[in-house]
Formats: sequence, structure tokens, C-alpha cells
Amino acid sequence: MSTVEEQYNKLLLESKILQENDLNEHLIEYKDKFTTDLTEGTVDLAYVELNIIPKSLFEMEIRELILSNNNLETLPENFGQLDITELDLSQNQFDTLPDSVLQLKNLEKLQLKENQFDTLPDNIVQLKNLKELNMEGNKLEMLSDNIGELKNLEKLYLGGNELETLSDNIVQLKNLKELNLEGNKFETLPDNIVQLQNLKELNLSNNKLKTLPDSIVELQDIVHLDLSYNRLKSFPESIVQLKNLEKLNLRDNQLKSLHENFGLLRELMWLDLKDNLLETLPDSFGQLQNLKELDLINNELETFPESIVQLQNLEKLSLGYNQIDLLPDSFGELQNLRELDLISDELTTLPDSFNKLKNLKELYLSSHLYYELPYSIKRKRKIKIHKWY
Repeated sequence: MSTVEEQYNKLLLESKILQENDLNEHLIEYKDKFTTDLTEGTVDLAYVELNIIPKSLFEMEIRELILSNNNLETLPENFGQLDITELDLSQNQFDTLPDSVLQLKNLEKLQLKENQFDTLPDNIVQLKNLKELNMEGNKLEMLSDNIGELKNLEKLYLGGNELETLSDNIVQLKNLKELNLEGNKFETLPDNIVQLQNLKELNLSNNKLKTLPDSIVELQDIVHLDLSYNRLKSFPESIVQLKNLEKLNLRDNQLKSLHENFGLLRELMWLDLKDNLLETLPDSFGQLQNLKELDLINNELETFPESIVQLQNLEKLSLGYNQIDLLPDSFGELQNLRELDLISDELTTLPDSFNKLKNLKELYLSSHLYYELPYSIKRKRKIKIHKWY
């Protein structure tokens, strides 16, 4: 087997002979990175305007091949001779899956995002070892029934398409752990999703959801749920029963309140409620003792929710653009706070206890509040202060 340096030189020479000028310039400019990646089994030929697949690639020991952003429409018949486990064909011009790809029997990860597919290729079921499939940003209007034959699939990314429903056969994906459906046209949660019992991450952001079915409680293994940029007007009560939830995104909905038992989500570590219509928080909110990041920017809060000061592990708190005009003396109890956003025209003073925030590293506030900061805070050089005018 030739050395990495020899393989590099052979590819460089071939690119010159083939007059693949962008590839040639890429190899020269990024020689060190290319050879380092090649040592680790990766060849990155993205953004080089490839017209043909260089033959010297077939003499390399490659695990991962990146061919994104090349305007490719087809691949050579011998492409299947590559013994790769990861292939990135994103941002090309494919509307069908080349037969030569189907010969990649060890392929586990396939990236096809931002091509011209309007349906899931029928022949993709031949890739029996596929664990991850990304078809984001295509033109999919439906997910064909053959999806159920990809039994080993663990991650499926279908964001940025035109989907309104899912094939019933998706329930056959018993190993699926991540499902991304953001940026589609779902008005209701497809019933079959709740049968994916091993699902840990579900992204439904930027759809047209107005509510969630009670059956979502069946997704007991889920740890990350993204419902941002939808049309939820009331908080789905069933969410509080997702006891393993660690990350919840409800940004940019129309929520006016949270369920009184919201505090049951005791594993929650990250919560985004930005750009809603919240006027208050439930008393149980203080039970979220694992919460580290909380974003409440741009809601309708008029008074500071006292339950927040019970969140002793909170490290990042964003309260800007509400109508809060006073912070309680207990605010200083947030001893682990490292980043704080208080940008507001209503807030004019800070409590004396503000000086107790010993771990604060970054602070966002309106310019008029800067002059209300305790001198001990201002003179701490380790605190980065952002004044908002």
C-alpha cells in the first residue's frame, strides 16, 4: 500500500491531467489538512466543482468520503468498489440514487440533503446496514412505505421538505433514536410517531402544530423535544409526563401559561420559552433542580417569578424584553449563575443582593442599568458586560 504522501501526489497529478482546476487548487491550498484527514480515513472533496470522480480515489483506504457541493448528477459504475461506511452527497443535483451507491454494502451513514429528490428512492432499501440517513432540504411530499425496510436505521433527518404525513411503516424502525421533521407542513403529530418507543430526540420545530395528542406520553425515553416555531396556544399537558426529558424547546409559540405540574420535569436541564406570551410561571417551576439554562426573553412577565430563585443549579438566565420592573432581594441566591440577560426598559434598579452573584461571567443589560451595578461587579475584570442602548 502506498503512503499517504504518495496517494496525495497521485491525486494531485490526476486532477491536473483531468483539468479539474478547483480540485487541484484545493489540494494545494489544503495539503496538510487533506493528508491528515486521509491518515484518519477521510477524503473531503466538497466545493471543488467535480465533473468526474478521480480514479486514484479507488486506490485509497477510505472510511468517509465527502462529495458535497459539487453539482454532481451521477456517479461512475465502479463507485461501489469503495469500501466506505460514510458518504456525503449533499448539495448536488441527484434526483435518483445511483445504482453504484447500492453496492456500498458497508455503508452506515448517507447524506443526501439539498438535492432534488421528491420521494424516498425505492432502491435505498438495499443498503441494509444504513444507520443514519439525511434527506433534509429536498422536495419530499410523502415518505414512501419502503422506509420500514431500513431496519437498522437509528437517525433519520427529513427537515425542510413538504411532508404532511408519514408512512405507517415508519413504526417498523424499532432502532430509531433521532427523528428530525423540522420545517415541514405537519398540522398534527402523526399518530405513528408515538410507536417509536426507542426515540430519544424528536424535532418538530417550524411546522403548523396547534396541539399535541395525549399519546405523546408513550415516548418515555425521549430526552430532547423541539416544538419551537409552531402555533401552540396552550401548553400540552401530556409533556409533563415525559419524565426523562432533559431539553425542551418551546420558543416562538403563543403560550400564555405552563401547566401547574410543570415541575414534574425534574430531569430538565435546558428550557427555551423565548417569544411567547407568558404572564407568569407555576409554583412548581422551582422543582426543576437540574435546570441549567432558562430563556424567557420577550414574554409578558410583569413580576419576577419567585420560583426561579429556587433553581440553585441555574447557570444561564435570560429575562430581557419583559415588563419586569423589580428584582427581589432573593435574586442573589442564584449562586451558580454565570450568564444573565436583563435587557429591559422597565427595570431601573438592582437589588443589593446582586453583589452575591460570585460566579457571574457575562452580563447583558440596558445602558441605564449599568450605572446601577454595584462597584464590586464593575471592577471585576472577569465579568464581560454588554450594554444595550
